[in-house]
Amino acid sequence: MVDERVNPSTRLGAKQAGHSFWRGKILPRVALLFAPFPKNTFCSIDVTAKCNLHCKHCYFFSYDQDGHKELTDEEWLSRIEKMQKGANPYYSCTWVGGEPLLRKGLIEKGRRFFRANRVVTNGTLPLPNWPDVEFHVSVDGTEKYHDEIRGRGTYSRIKTNLSHPGILSLQVAIACCINKKNADCVEDLLSEWRRIPHIRHILFDFFTPIKGIKEDLWLTFEERDLLLEKLIGLKKEKYGDFIGGPPMTLRLMKSDRKDVAVGKKCVFVRHGLAFDASGNIKKPCVIGPKADCDRCGCIVPFSVRAWKHPTNLLREIWQEFTSHKS
Repeated sequence: MVDERVNPSTRLGAKQAGHSFWRGKILPRVALLFAPFPKNTFCSIDVTAKCNLHCKHCYFFSYDQDGHKELTDEEWLSRIEKMQKGANPYYSCTWVGGEPLLRKGLIEKGRRFFRANRVVTNGTLPLPNWPDVEFHVSVDGTEKYHDEIRGRGTYSRIKTNLSHPGILSLQVAIACCINKKNADCVEDLLSEWRRIPHIRHILFDFFTPIKGIKEDLWLTFEERDLLLEKLIGLKKEKYGDFIGGPPMTLRLMKSDRKDVAVGKKCVFVRHGLAFDASGNIKKPCVIGPKADCDRCGCIVPFSVRAWKHPTNLLREIWQEFTSHKS
C-alpha cells in the first residue's frame, strides 16, 4: 500500500481541492462583499416562440409571436460565441421560451459558452441528462389548480417526468407563480412536493401584470403581504430551505420593501440582457416592454439582492467553511 503521506499524487490532489475550494467557493463571495456585479452578469434567451401549452397567466402570448423568424441553431451559436468572446462575457444564461426543450439541441450546444445555466420549462417534456444545468419546472399549484391554469393532464405528466430514475442526478427545483387562482393551495403544494426527495426546493414568485391587458390574476399588495408573511413563517418553522431563496428574499418582496429591488434598481435591468427568439433585445427584462414593473412579482430581483446582501454572503461563507472542515 502506498503511504498517502508521501504520495505526490495525493498531495497534488489535496492541493487542487484546496485551490478549488478557495477560488471556486470562498473568494468569489468575499469579492462580492465589496464589489458590484459585473455589467454583463445575466442573460436570458427565448429559445423558441413555440410552446406545447397556452397557459392562462403566461406573459409570452401577450405579445404577437406570429411572423417573427426564429434564429437557426447555427445563427444562435455564432451570435453567442461572438458575444462570449467579447470583453464582457455573460456569466450565466437562462434558457426560456415558449418551451425551451422544444429546441434542446440548441441548449445542448449553447450552454457550453456559459459558466452557469438554467432552463425554465413547463415540465411536460422529459428533462435531458444535463447534471450541470439547473432546471426550474413550472408547477402552479396542486393538481386541480395547476391543470386549471395550464391544461388538463399537465400535472400528471410533470409528475411522471419528475419521477423518472434518470433525473436523480439532476438539479431540479419547482417554480410556482402565485396568482388569484392558486393562492389558497401554497401549503398543500409544499407538503406534497417535499415528499419527493430529489426536488431541491420550491421558488415562489407572483404574477406580474402586462400593461394594457385586462386580467383578474394579480393579487393586491395587501393580499400578497399576507401570503408572504405566511411563507416567512413556514420557512422559519417548518420548511427551511425547501422554500427557495436566501432568507431575506420574502421580506424584500413585501410592499414596503419592494422598491429597493424593482424598476431602475432591478439587478436584471442593471446587469442583464434578454433576447427574443429572433435575437432581438427585449427590455426591460425577459417579460418584455409591457411588463408592469410597479407590480413586479418576479423572484429574480429580490432573491439576487438578498443573496448579495453581506449578511447572506457571510452566512454562506461560514457554511462553506464548516462543511469543508467536516
